[in-house]
Amino acid sequence: MNTLAKIFIVGSLLAILSSSSFHLMHYLNKALSEETPTPEIITLGTKHNIAQALRHARMQTSPRSPTYHQLSAALAKQDVEEALLLAHRYAENRHDKDAQLWFEQAMRLAPQKAQIPYATWLYERGQYSDINAMLDATNTAHLPLLMRVNIRLGNVYFVEQHIEQLEDANIADELVEQINRYQVVTSLPKFVSQCENSVQPIATSLEDLTSLESKLATLRDSFVASQFCFDTPKYVPIDRLQCNRLPNAPIMCDEDIWLSYQGDIAAKLLLVMLPRGGANVHGGIMYIDRADTPNVIEHELMHWLGFVDEYPLRATHNFCTGAYVAKNVVVLDADASQSSRETLLAQLPWRIYIEEDTVLVSEQDGELVLGTPKNGQQKIGLYRAKTCDNSATQAYRPLPGRNIMTHLGEGLPPLYQRMISEEQSIKVNANFRDNGRSVKLFESVLNKQ
Repeated sequence: MNTLAKIFIVGSLLAILSSSSFHLMHYLNKALSEETPTPEIITLGTKHNIAQALRHARMQTSPRSPTYHQLSAALAKQDVEEALLLAHRYAENRHDKDAQLWFEQAMRLAPQKAQIPYATWLYERGQYSDINAMLDATNTAHLPLLMRVNIRLGNVYFVEQHIEQLEDANIADELVEQINRYQVVTSLPKFVSQCENSVQPIATSLEDLTSLESKLATLRDSFVASQFCFDTPKYVPIDRLQCNRLPNAPIMCDEDIWLSYQGDIAAKLLLVMLPRGGANVHGGIMYIDRADTPNVIEHELMHWLGFVDEYPLRATHNFCTGAYVAKNVVVLDADASQSSRETLLAQLPWRIYIEEDTVLVSEQDGELVLGTPKNGQQKIGLYRAKTCDNSATQAYRPLPGRNIMTHLGEGLPPLYQRMISEEQSIKVNANFRDNGRSVKLFESVLNKQ
């Protein structure tokens, strides 16, 4: 047989096979479109990866079966909606590598459908630069997410460039309202405080700003929070702040930056929410982590009101070295038990609340010992505090037991409320404008979590 004849025969066979395959697929698609295709048709269609057959087969399979997941994967290779569904399923279970694999498959199948879901997932994971590279600011549908991304990155210029475009599109009215409310691109008139202790809350993203405002709203009925006036939270770009990023360390920042904001802020105190770090108060600035609860804020507000922690502070904490005096804890020398009652009372900030018959010094094993006996009466007196347990000094407090200064979420003792209420002027002696380099950095940090 000559070469020409062989070519003719092979070509004819290929044409027959191609025609046969075409007719088979046509037949299967028609059969699968019926209301109840036979199991044989479904099986044959599944072998040829026909989407309708794969869906029929999956409907007849338990979601817990490995076969179910194999069928879903086969569908996701050809259907963008299935690929996105699989990506989200893996994302919900925090299988990030698998989630990314199927998001990328969705992008290959239909980029226009997959871009926003994929970018939203990247946003939740903090991969902001990837989103800027993926989305297009000229596409109105992309603009809301791009705005949030660039606000998180501190790129205010991008927001200024596109805010009118976003307003004209009328697709994200709530986002526009937030941008204006939290002063992302413009400064509103200064807040005129009606109380001595005015606070300007600050955060670095729209999500944190709304979260912070919500946390403060839950404290509306708090006696502690009622001693302060809170302005609407204000946006500050994250790239303007030079702060540590350690999740288990107290938040620490270069505080000179706040001097550049004093013209826009009338309040004397700042409450700054950052992505992570330990809550603490330093002078006129309170720092909190975005995950901190309203209970944390309430506890930190107590520091501004002059109360120190009643749990063990670090060994080098300046309260235990006698650097300052608190309303609820006092450090006493070992020989204080030898002092007269009048001399001892003079050292206690809560002395006016102690009854005349309350024991402050008792004899134990022939020695005079400081402290009010715990007889279940919870009398205001002199009780050991754990505040300075990590140092060589001994601290004392007016009440035993748990309270807001020993454990987050515990209540405010009536005594502490009286001490705050009966003070003639509840004025915090701190101002964020004094924090800069004129104050030793973190010198007065009262709480490290």
